[in-house]
Amino acid sequence: MQARLGNLQEEHAFDSQAGQVQVPPSTMGASIMANLVETILSSLPANTGDALGAALGDSPDASFKGLSAILPLLLGSFAGKAASGSDLSGLLSLVTGALSGGNPLDNPAALLSGGTSTAGIGGLASQLLGSNIGPASSVVSNLFGLKPGTVQSLLTLAGPLLAGGIGKVLGATPTPASLGKLLLSEKDSYETALPAGLRNLIGPVAAAPAAVPVETAAAASGWWKWLLLGLALLGLLWWLFGRGHKEEVAAPVTPAVVETAPVVEPAPVPTGAGVVSEEREGRPVLVVFFDVGKSDVTNDLAPASATVKSYVDSHPGAKLSVSGYNDPTGDAAANAALSKSRAEQVKAALVAAGFAADQIDLDKPAATTDTSDSYAAARRVEVTVKE
Repeated sequence: MQARLGNLQEEHAFDSQAGQVQVPPSTMGASIMANLVETILSSLPANTGDALGAALGDSPDASFKGLSAILPLLLGSFAGKAASGSDLSGLLSLVTGALSGGNPLDNPAALLSGGTSTAGIGGLASQLLGSNIGPASSVVSNLFGLKPGTVQSLLTLAGPLLAGGIGKVLGATPTPASLGKLLLSEKDSYETALPAGLRNLIGPVAAAPAAVPVETAAAASGWWKWLLLGLALLGLLWWLFGRGHKEEVAAPVTPAVVETAPVVEPAPVPTGAGVVSEEREGRPVLVVFFDVGKSDVTNDLAPASATVKSYVDSHPGAKLSVSGYNDPTGDAAANAALSKSRAEQVKAALVAAGFAADQIDLDKPAATTDTSDSYAAARRVEVTVKE
């Protein structure tokens, strides 16, 4: 068994010079899979490249190579989140949603031809890559000579393919624990399968700081307690008997009660990335804040947008207006591009949270009115309801 797995890994290895994952026809449909990438690729029909080329209007060979590189990139990012201890529940809900109507890999021909919906799960790539999705798209485009639109379509297609591979291994209802264990067990193989230009987009996981042993800390605390008590006793004895003349002993002073300072509630506007839900004129509003110069959405918007989703679902014809803002500092043209990028990222996150893409309009915002010293409120995207 181990020898066969080793052979499969060599047969499917990424050729960094040719820029593709090599999947010989003899391994298509093999029952023994070394990892999720091979599980997915071996489930695809032999004419996958031709199908992609016809659907996307690009080179069949380059399209297949691009898809073969995107799959380990996304799985490596997925594994990185698991390794960092991130909550996988939101991402897992996209996977189980895609599997609820049947495994996409059971009918890959329909998926490749666009006959299967990628709603929700199609935004998995943006959720996994965040701000790295732009650089990743450029690397794949340049590496394989693909049009930018083709790369975007391949990123969207990779979502249901990843869900299908996970479903093949873990079943239709995987748990966060089982998914995390699977991803971590294969993390190194995903990174090895990537060329350097993509491998460095999977960020390293910082090591957790070493914990201070509780017992040692407790012992140290007890030792200081007795030392301080002894010093206090010596001071009292000197006060009573060590002075050269008689003096009345003053009554012991009751120590003042130290009151705990009241907890100050955080300001409604985050100083960096964050999400605030509020209501304006009887309609829910979602405001997503960003760090300086950033456009990546660092929060799962599904929980925060639940009120907006409920309102839209109960009001047929209602649509969402997504407007991106920036602070007034810096180059105006760069700021305009940043505002647009922020709005696009929020739209992608909303689609991943279950909103239909045709329900969401990107609208040019009014000029910012924020006058605070930090301009924190200006670096935002507002999601409002319009009918």
